[in-house]
Amino acid sequence: MKCWILAAALLAGTVMADCVNKFDDPSGNNYRVCRNERTGEVNIEGYNTKDGSMWRQTMRRDGSYYGTDKGQHFYSGDQPSGYYQSMDPKHPITCIGNGSARICK
Repeated sequence: MKCWILAAALLAGTVMADCVNKFDDPSGNNYRVCRNERTGEVNIEGYNTKDGSMWRQTMRRDGSYYGTDKGQHFYSGDQPSGYYQSMDPKHPITCIGNGSARICK
């Protein structure tokens, strides 16, 4: 009985993810895209075979996203509102709005 309870507890915490690997030869970008079935989040990990750079991004069901760019600087945003913020110390940027109303500083 104790073994069954432990197994059930472990399975309840298991995250099922469907992953796909993609390679774009002209750019040298290799992507691993995984969708978490439980949360609906999509995780993308990228690696460039030409310059060795790496990045990652997580997208949520509500349209918000966050990640790190190839310089490993954090960024976040929200597609519905058009919000975007990059924490790159050399090129910090914040944007709000969509279309012709979009403002970036």
